[in-house]
Amino acid sequence: MYKSLIAGALALTLGMTSLAPTPAQANMSNEQAWGALLGLLIVGAAIHENRDSRPEPAPVVTERPNVTQRPNRNMLPEQCLRRIETRRGETVRMFGRRCMRNNYRGFNRLPDHCERTVRTDNGRRSRFVPRCLRQAGYRWNRR
Repeated sequence: MYKSLIAGALALTLGMTSLAPTPAQANMSNEQAWGALLGLLIVGAAIHENRDSRPEPAPVVTERPNVTQRPNRNMLPEQCLRRIETRRGETVRMFGRRCMRNNYRGFNRLPDHCERTVRTDNGRRSRFVPRCLRQAGYRWNRR
């Protein structure tokens, strides 16, 4: 836009200076004056045509990531959900701490209040309670 504005101002300035009475132009005949005016009109038309023939810039499109392509940070690895037999003989399903630490990136963000210690035949084990994790907003694929 600035180029066309400057080109128009230059053409107008050149046109006005050629019409101003100066000693050099006093000897100009009518034919020369009409030729100069015609030349200015041609230059102005060329500038106008050049401005209109330029293609408009293409709009910039920024793509937003598809929601389905983003990994769900609250999706827990289902291979860590194990059936554990307690000392009393009960079978419970819990997420193993070591498996979660090795397979889940957001392990440090898991809520501490969902972690429980379970007594098994192999001693005490620290596990995560699935119901508590589900209430905290975490999900996993159920079998």
